[in-house]
Amino acid sequence: MTSLRTEDVTTVAEDNEGLKRLYKELTGYKEAVIEENGKWLSTNDNKILVRGPYDFTTAIVINLSGGEGSVSFFRGNDHLQSFPTSSNPTIRSKMVILDIGCYCWSMREALVKVIMKQE
Repeated sequence: MTSLRTEDVTTVAEDNEGLKRLYKELTGYKEAVIEENGKWLSTNDNKILVRGPYDFTTAIVINLSGGEGSVSFFRGNDHLQSFPTSSNPTIRSKMVILDIGCYCWSMREALVKVIMKQE
């Protein structure tokens, strides 16, 4: 079973350059880009936002206090882990490193940023 690598990024979650720098350190990639110019992505209207699987290592930054919802990670049909999110005044964010072939579902009001290598 694949284990997820996580990093607490609460102090840099709003610093897109800092997030990209950490992603490059963790993956060894030379360049990085954050989807939608670094904006927090939401599911809009309680739909599911799916990202991946990719053929390279990606990172999902979860705003754990961004709204009621959850972000779940999978490899194939195997559920790896889920992170609940809530409307909490204490700001907390986590970066999850996704190995090749893994993907995530963001549900309800969860907010995420997607970081990937720049092609």
